[in-house]
Amino acid sequence: MKKDSEKVDLRTLAKQLNLSVSTVSRALNDSYEVSPVTKERVCELARKLNYQPNPYAKMLKEKSTKTIAVVIPEIENSFFAASIDGIHSVANQYGYHVLIYITQDSHDRETAIIKLLSGGRVDGVLISLSLDAKELDHLSCLTSDIPFVLFNRVGVDGPSSFSRVTADDFDAGFKAGQHLLEQGFKNILYLGISPNTSTDTARRQGLLHALVRNNDVNYEMMYCNQQTREENLQEIKKKLHSAQFDSVFVSVENLVLPCYEACAELGLKIPQDLGILAFSNSPATAVFNPALTTVVLPAREIAVLATQNLIFLLKGKPDNVKQNERLPSKLIVRASTIKKHSTKK
Repeated sequence: MKKDSEKVDLRTLAKQLNLSVSTVSRALNDSYEVSPVTKERVCELARKLNYQPNPYAKMLKEKSTKTIAVVIPEIENSFFAASIDGIHSVANQYGYHVLIYITQDSHDRETAIIKLLSGGRVDGVLISLSLDAKELDHLSCLTSDIPFVLFNRVGVDGPSSFSRVTADDFDAGFKAGQHLLEQGFKNILYLGISPNTSTDTARRQGLLHALVRNNDVNYEMMYCNQQTREENLQEIKKKLHSAQFDSVFVSVENLVLPCYEACAELGLKIPQDLGILAFSNSPATAVFNPALTTVVLPAREIAVLATQNLIFLLKGKPDNVKQNERLPSKLIVRASTIKKHSTKK
């Protein structure tokens, strides 16, 4: 019997069984080239000696790390929290580990991370682009050996051959705009953090499509690209104080609290003085005062489908990959946009 301090490897098994190392390896991997009797002998001794295969040696042989990288702008947003849960559920099913990289919405940091990953640290990459990622050139360093799939923020331009999985942000923006019109809102402030993202572009275009036939509706855009919530709060307060808006279309979750805080500090009642609608997956919005009308994105479903697409690419099954998939969102109407005098029949 081998002592606990002595490492049991393939050579140990091969020596005791008077077999070659390659035969032992094939037997442990259930190869058809090894007879059932020999397989049983090898497996019995492996159990007896508590043989543990070296996963790193196997990965090196297969040229696989069994690891997927997830590159996202931030971690605090509830969308990405749900996304990571969905990614883990699929990755674990196929035996992959998940590494999370945070870009902090910096294109330079995103580029540096992608360059690092191109060295073969992972088998594949899931990416949600940073705010200022206008082009996809920085992804060219990922070779065919390291496939990637874009999700959520996927770039406005670029080759259609890339696999992209998103919410149907245009349709969500359209339905949100329709809801504001039905509630009688006519002076709408569109609030975002960057006009360059695919999500912002689609949501804004959806809203505009809802407003296009209403000549008596005023619409204005404002982008908060400040680094702190306090700075965003001051910018929003200044905007609301200087113009007569009756509603705010908040296109990102991070600007919801500053909007509520601005209303409180300016003495604006929601929704009597200002209706608020926001894209947000946070369950806390249901207990806001008043409860917030939200567009809830299918975060987990997007992440699951994106990860499944990446697994197909890793397994050499590109025909199973859905190149440009858009999943529907859900509009949840709450008190923040329900006016007593509504135009809705």
